[in-house]
Amino acid sequence: MWSRMSMLVLIAATLKAFTVLPYVQIDFVHYFRLAQCDAKCAEKYSKSIKRRLNDGTFIKYYGNDGENYKLCIAGCNRRRITAKRERNGTTNALIMGMQFWMDTNAYASRTEHSPIKSVQLGCMDVVTSNEPNDFEDTIEGLVFVSINETEQYPIRYIVQWKQRTYDGSLTGENGWITASIESEPIFKVEGMVPIMQYRFMVTAVGPDGRLGGPIMSNWAQSLTIDEKLHAPPVGPMIITTQYNNMDGLCALVKWYHSPYQRESSTDISNDSHTLFGNCHYSITIYNETSQETVLFTLDNGNGILLSNLQFSTEYSVAVRSISSKMIDSSLSQQKNMSHASDTNFNLQQRFLTPPCNEVFGSGSLECAPEPVKNLEAIVNSNGSVKIQWIPSSEPNAILVYQLLYQSLTNHYDCDKDPSSIYVNAVSSVRMIDNLKLFETV
Repeated sequence: MWSRMSMLVLIAATLKAFTVLPYVQIDFVHYFRLAQCDAKCAEKYSKSIKRRLNDGTFIKYYGNDGENYKLCIAGCNRRRITAKRERNGTTNALIMGMQFWMDTNAYASRTEHSPIKSVQLGCMDVVTSNEPNDFEDTIEGLVFVSINETEQYPIRYIVQWKQRTYDGSLTGENGWITASIESEPIFKVEGMVPIMQYRFMVTAVGPDGRLGGPIMSNWAQSLTIDEKLHAPPVGPMIITTQYNNMDGLCALVKWYHSPYQRESSTDISNDSHTLFGNCHYSITIYNETSQETVLFTLDNGNGILLSNLQFSTEYSVAVRSISSKMIDSSLSQQKNMSHASDTNFNLQQRFLTPPCNEVFGSGSLECAPEPVKNLEAIVNSNGSVKIQWIPSSEPNAILVYQLLYQSLTNHYDCDKDPSSIYVNAVSSVRMIDNLKLFETV
């Protein structure tokens, strides 16, 4: 019996974050024109990015990198660049951004349908500050934007939010506050006040203007400072095995991390926040011979995909909520802090992977041959031995049998070296002659 242990950290893309500031008002029309100008710059100077999610699926979006793109955005903001510009392309990108800004129109007609399917606060964390002069502990979360279809042009997302208090009745609801322009359908929200209810609204903007109407999230109540979210993830755990060429035999593991996965109502109860899960997890998968732990951050995907599993094998899976500090710490520290045998705060389940022939079909050369059955040896008086067996139920997958035999008798006249014979795949019996009498094989 051998054992193999490994640790893998899935590094999430660095997410742009904005802080909820109740007293900072930004003109929506101005942000709309900036978002449209941004989308025009991305259409001309940026490229489509394909990012793999935790569940093995992909999302596409137009990023915000590249020198010309950034200069174009500077033109959208009508900034003057005073540094030396030795290439015409650099100057052209800045001027193009200025032109894009003049071409924007916040009141132009919009398309009928939004590409946004839903907007939801997916998870929350309590953030503890280690700075003596920093603000009090706050709440941060990830907002997931589900896209209805893959568009072939850049989309920018204008994010707005509002808050209200709950002390037995709903009070103090403010108006919508424009906060941010995002390029990805996932973003981080920082600075939420504990035990406050928040709602988010996202408007999609393309190079030609507004894409449908705004889409609002459900109301979500932020955590209390005392909630460190090391409770077990909310079950049940759902495991589905599958096969693809990139990941081999794999298992998709899902569980609940947010109330919106269970509830369709936009109303929330006073204790609805207790159903929110952490944004960071460790998942450990192990069997009799190996163990692997993966540390990851939630994203737009539906669960996490565990790849390159073995056929016909029983696995155990344990999911555990962890803090963001564990994601950022060294691997050695992570190994000391994550143990599959520690059942506290774990959501656990076992599952059995399918046999190879169930995936590739009976007789496939992708699968190891099925072993023969009822192998037996009949010794004859002349020293010969009749070896017989019941053939594999899938003879088409077998080229030949290799019959191995070796003397076990401790005698100088016996050949102790192993011998082998190759037998035709259609055979089910073979005679071995010229064995010594009383020789045991």
